[in-house]
Amino acid sequence: MGDLETRKVGLRRAIQHANDSNTIELGGQKRTISDWLSWRREVAPGQQSFLSQMANHVRQARSQAQAKGFAVVGAGAVPASPSDLLVNINEQELSQQMETLENVLGSLDGQLSLKNATVFVEV
Repeated sequence: MGDLETRKVGLRRAIQHANDSNTIELGGQKRTISDWLSWRREVAPGQQSFLSQMANHVRQARSQAQAKGFAVVGAGAVPASPSDLLVNINEQELSQQMETLENVLGSLDGQLSLKNATVFVEV
C-alpha cells in the first residue's frame, strides 16, 4: 500500500512539473499549462461575468431609455438634450472582448487535451 501511495505522489509531482514546464500560446498570450489552468478556473469566470453584466446593463439602459422616448447616443457623441442616454462604452469593443474570451476558452480546452495526450511525464 505504501508503494502505491508513493507512486501516486510521484505521478502528481511529475504531472505538476510537466504543467509548469510546458507552455501554450493562445490569443497572443503564452503561459504555462499550470498558469492556464489557474486562469481558466479563477480568472476567466470573473471576466465572463463582468463583461456579460456590462453588456446586459447597457442593453437594459438602452431599452428603458427608448421606451421612455429618450435618444441613445454612443461614446464620443454629444447628447441633444439632458434626458438623452449617453452610453460611454464602446459596445463593439465590448462584444469583441466577449468573443475573444469565448474563443480563448474554447481553444484552451482543445490545446489542453492535445498537450495531455502528447506531453511525456517521467516518474
